[in-house]
Amino acid sequence: EEEGKTRRDQVVTLQDHVIEQMPEYIKQGLFQNINERVWPISRNIPIREVEDRLFDLIQPFVRNGQIELIPENLHEQSECLIKGNFDILVGADGSNSFVRRYCNIQMISEGLEYACGVAYNIPNNIPSSEEPLHQALNCILTASQTRYLVNSSTSRRGYLNIRLIQDEYKELQNRLEIFQSHNEPLDLLDFNKCPQSPIWTIIRQGLQFFKISPKYVFRVIPIEINVRHASIVVRELRHEIDKNEKQTPNEYDEKKYKTTLAFLVGDAAMCVHFWPGRGMNSGMKGAIALARNILRSCTINNSINIRRPLRFLNFLDYEGFMARLRAREQQGRSLRVLIDPIDKSVEASYSYA
Repeated sequence: EEEGKTRRDQVVTLQDHVIEQMPEYIKQGLFQNINERVWPISRNIPIREVEDRLFDLIQPFVRNGQIELIPENLHEQSECLIKGNFDILVGADGSNSFVRRYCNIQMISEGLEYACGVAYNIPNNIPSSEEPLHQALNCILTASQTRYLVNSSTSRRGYLNIRLIQDEYKELQNRLEIFQSHNEPLDLLDFNKCPQSPIWTIIRQGLQFFKISPKYVFRVIPIEINVRHASIVVRELRHEIDKNEKQTPNEYDEKKYKTTLAFLVGDAAMCVHFWPGRGMNSGMKGAIALARNILRSCTINNSINIRRPLRFLNFLDYEGFMARLRAREQQGRSLRVLIDPIDKSVEASYSYA
């Protein structure tokens, strides 16, 4: 959070058909603390909880030496990248993926929209008049319009997402820059610092719509929604082998190369619109598909037989899977929102007001 990374506050909806693809011990461990059904065929869970539970679940593999955790950021001069001390590099590092840039994989944008996220945390011991709405009612209110969307855990901690037009987005950026320059906390109850301007009014109306008191808001962030995807999700990399590592002395004058593979998954491979959502689900589907493709490529007659080097052609299944997933989630869901923007409706409402 000190680095400005706020996504762990968000709450996601995991679909049952994705959960069912997980091993049993992961399903049990993932939902051991929070097992909340909001929609009939899915469960709500904070990203913070997903990451923390999965981190706990890999600890036995860390202790027995099967997994080594290296707490550092990759960069161009990382020794493992220069020397190619790996067989597979998986870029699951978000929409601003370093791995994608390192592999020189281009992104293709389908369109832009703007939004803001209003993070809130409602304590347990509060007056009954400030109790949040039931999750079922939050769902009905969210589905009844196309401006506001709430995704929360037990109705108390979550995000109110608000679609904005570009002028509203720019106003929010300017307003938040003032708070940052003065190093002041945001307080929606202070009308001197958050006056009845268009953007603050929109946020307050959304909070009122879902019966969330402004005093429980602890963060507002502008969001640029760039619905885009990587041109490819598998790339072969070549690394020059250091001369000191060569085995045959008379080959010192020749350049030797090692081939490795890089993959993109999650937001590094594809970004969807938050309104129809399923970003976390798409990321998990991609990760499962890649794991299965790796297993097939390293298995012969039910025995593990790791072939080196692995090649791009070994992973045509994964490339094809991600193309089909993109068609389903971007073309089939996100673009339906992009081709029906809220701009005209918002501008008409301003004229009416």
